[in-house]
Amino acid sequence: MPAASATAAHAMAVSIDGDNNFVTIQAGGSRLRIDPLHKRKVPPQRLIDLLITERRVSTLVGRSGVISELSGWRNEADVISVRCITGRAGTGKTRLAIEACEAAEAEGWVAGFVSSDELERFHRGQNLASWSLPCPVLLVIDYAATSLPVLKSWFASLARNSAPEGSKLRILLLERHADPETGWWADLLRRESLAVGPADLIGNECLRKLMPFGAVEDRRALLAEAMRLAAPLLDPPCQPVAPPPAGENPDFDARLADGRIDNEPLYLLMAGIHGARLGAPAALARERVELADEMVDIETARIRRRALAWGHADQGDFTLHVAACITLQNGADLQELPALIREEAAAMEKVLPFPEDQIAEQLCDLLPCYSDRIEPVRPDLIGEAFLLRHVQGNKFRSDDIRSGIVIRAWKREPEAVLQSLVRAAQDFANGNFNHVSVQWLGNLARQPQDLQNLIFLSEIIPDKTLSMIEVSVEVQQKIIENIPSDGSNEEYRANSLNNLSILLSHMGSRMDALSAAEEAVNLYQSLSAAPPGAFIPKLAGALNNLSNRLSEVGRWEEALSAAEEAANLYRSLAAAPLGAFMPKLAGALINLSNRLSEVGRREEALPAAEEVVILYRSLAAGRPDAFRSCLAMSLGNLSNRLSDVGRREEALPAAEEAVNLYRSLAAVRPDAFMPDLALSLNNLSKSFSEVERPEDALSAAEEAVNLYRSLAAGRPDAFMPNLALSLSNLSNCLFDMGKQEEALPVAKEAVQTLLPAAESFPKAFSGKIQYIFGNYIRCVNYLSCEADIEIMRRIYAIDLSLYFRVLNR
Repeated sequence: MPAASATAAHAMAVSIDGDNNFVTIQAGGSRLRIDPLHKRKVPPQRLIDLLITERRVSTLVGRSGVISELSGWRNEADVISVRCITGRAGTGKTRLAIEACEAAEAEGWVAGFVSSDELERFHRGQNLASWSLPCPVLLVIDYAATSLPVLKSWFASLARNSAPEGSKLRILLLERHADPETGWWADLLRRESLAVGPADLIGNECLRKLMPFGAVEDRRALLAEAMRLAAPLLDPPCQPVAPPPAGENPDFDARLADGRIDNEPLYLLMAGIHGARLGAPAALARERVELADEMVDIETARIRRRALAWGHADQGDFTLHVAACITLQNGADLQELPALIREEAAAMEKVLPFPEDQIAEQLCDLLPCYSDRIEPVRPDLIGEAFLLRHVQGNKFRSDDIRSGIVIRAWKREPEAVLQSLVRAAQDFANGNFNHVSVQWLGNLARQPQDLQNLIFLSEIIPDKTLSMIEVSVEVQQKIIENIPSDGSNEEYRANSLNNLSILLSHMGSRMDALSAAEEAVNLYQSLSAAPPGAFIPKLAGALNNLSNRLSEVGRWEEALSAAEEAANLYRSLAAAPLGAFMPKLAGALINLSNRLSEVGRREEALPAAEEVVILYRSLAAGRPDAFRSCLAMSLGNLSNRLSDVGRREEALPAAEEAVNLYRSLAAVRPDAFMPDLALSLNNLSKSFSEVERPEDALSAAEEAVNLYRSLAAGRPDAFMPNLALSLSNLSNCLFDMGKQEEALPVAKEAVQTLLPAAESFPKAFSGKIQYIFGNYIRCVNYLSCEADIEIMRRIYAIDLSLYFRVLNR
């Protein structure tokens, strides 16, 4: 570890705590404790060790480019610099950071991971803005979203320290996702005013999304190594086997090369463990979640064997239960472990066979312990599957008992339990809001708690999520209820109302969403009236949201007015140095383009759509991982606007590019991007029809309908109108291909699907009901059959003029 010396005012020292487990940086009376995970490289003793990142049992493959980028980043001239690596569980973010720490230490740096608790403790007393570092420091902050408030404040201080003294500071953030438009990353980069802030420190080139392995040879190499390493650790051990050589098994080669399988390191390592026993082709046929469940089988069997050997008559049930509690709360302090065991034994009516101190010792033999903490089951994906299984228990365990386990863990470690459940929902809920992880999260959201806990939960739930949106709505509503009514927190009330409006819209609650949006705009207008205009950016964002909500209820002229005002505000902000508000301007221009189209000003709508694509292409060229979704959205919008003015040949390539982008996004985060993919497929189908490619149009329409059926099954209010449009589009495709008899029932279903929404919001859906009803009547007339009397009556009740307009056209 580098020695350190400095002036008396900023004396710095580096000390090692415990058994080489922690490093403490001391400077100016402040102490920051970091965890050098790169020092935990040890040979594997059990199968799960092959998956634990800090063990680094396998060779790092396929990441040389990122390793080089991180090395170059350390060597840049900037004194302080921030980077963020994103990717879902198992992509290898932590492994890369560990390798970077080891390489940095070899170059004379102090390097390691900082926990969120340690970062918060350190920030309360001192931050690095006032340090003079005599040696370079690399800090890794995993689960960065959980430290958002500290990061915002700390980065703002560092950014204002324009000419810091001393050696380099590098801060590497790790998180599953980071979206420049929504969520923790957007909040971190959001400019509240034109003053220097975190966005200036972070810059434009800091975001790096870690993708699955692209090269088949990397996949094969990691799979083969995992199979070789797993063989002697199996029970019983076996001789090492290898995957089939390239060309020997065409089916296996095709599966290995398929871009749709989960080609992250964790998946291939799990497949290798099972491949050592079952053969590589059989292992690779399993899905990611299946392999995780099988790893839980292995870990559960291991714990049961040890518990039986120690004399536990329950076959290890209680030991597994406590291990699940430890995993749920992301570890436990060793001094608190006996009390945890006592509490759970009393709650579960379990008579302990040994003193709790002895059971605690046994648990430390089962799970990793570092310094003064016992660790959870790792890695995250396996730990989540483990806690889900053992908190649920068998089919005879009641929901009240399950909820009680979660609530007790939450009371012991509130933030850690919320993080565990959010991650479990991301990995296992797959858009299902009835998944147990989401239900438990909702139960915790409804517990009595203070405002800060609610804010923390609101910040760690992803903004784009199908599974957790109901929980997000509950949390935002409780935040608003708990904000003091003395007028001192009007900014936070406005922000929460704006967030709530967006969430309610995603759920299909249009009027409630509009009401929240209007209140948010009113509050921001009041705040923005006071100099020096610090709330103008937030007012612009709230106006953008209000425009969308007004459009959803058919108030198009008002929606256009709000969109124009938002775009004008963002244009003035985007003219500021560094173009900091350029992404927001692009989003406002998309809204403006849509609003102009809705009021029939199609020729005016097109230039705005074209400008947005140019802006997002420029942004995505420099930061593709940050702006890929924004570019996809703008391309879909441009395709529609080109089609509106009859430029159909130009519309098709834009629609195809949008679908391709959304496919790649949905493959990684289906919970977030499946609705966007469905919408883009529906648009692509219409583009294919317009250029007379009926087979391609039919294929895209069928895929869109299938996706919307799945989405609408969970949230009918939100997705039934889009399902209706996709059904009508599918009916048109069938009709145009001469399959009128097949088209009729689909067209009828489309009308029936849209009618509830059209009856509630007749103006908002007048254009859609005219289009969908017209398609149905076309099928009826062509086949010379009777129209459904109930459908005709309901259409008549919605809009008499619409009824006759369709019939007489």
